[in-house]
Amino acid sequence: AGVVALAPVLAATPGLAAPAPMQGPAFAAPAQSQVLTRVLRRALHDGKEIVATRRYRLAFEPLDDGYRVVATLIDIQVEAPPQLNALAEIERRRSDDAGFELRLDQAGQIVERHAGPNTGTRARLAATGETLIAAAVTANPERQKAISLLSQMLATMGTTALPVDVFNPLAPRRNEHRALTLPDGSQGAIDIELVAEAPDRSTRSRLYSRTVVTTLGGTRKVSREDYTLAPG
Repeated sequence: AGVVALAPVLAATPGLAAPAPMQGPAFAAPAQSQVLTRVLRRALHDGKEIVATRRYRLAFEPLDDGYRVVATLIDIQVEAPPQLNALAEIERRRSDDAGFELRLDQAGQIVERHAGPNTGTRARLAATGETLIAAAVTANPERQKAISLLSQMLATMGTTALPVDVFNPLAPRRNEHRALTLPDGSQGAIDIELVAEAPDRSTRSRLYSRTVVTTLGGTRKVSREDYTLAPG
């Protein structure tokens, strides 16, 4: 139950609602399909990482007021500590986020999306994980550690909201600070750094990264998402 309660909060952090789209530089959608690779790295307390990689094939369709983007999942890779191998395998086989759709304005900024984490699947995975941990780990401190790792893995599930300017960056670097007030009255903050690199001329690929630092109750959690867009 504890993992189920924690998971929505942790999972929502990198995918906070994006600010209202702003006018960006001139944009022309690619004529050929693109491959979007999203790599999410979440640091664990022991210095290790959970790394979830998803690759999508994107098709851009012109509309009167912008573009429609259809994304189809190509593959999923999950790297996790040995204690979570069974859960990582379940995540690799998940198909509930096999694709999504976006609508872009004429400047290439995301104005609408039809995608999101499947909270029902996350709850079922949490329950499965707790059962596996209870069967495999008998010492209570080790069990609590495994459950903590599980909650962090659940935070990598699903498709977090893409940065609104991922296809046409507004600036090479942007920083955002958001104060948080939790239901118990405690304060926290989320600091977000977004960095866009110019396309690589040899590979025609471009990298966009988002680093999220969440400070809550004296704890500090760091996650990083790297998005690579290349013809494919």
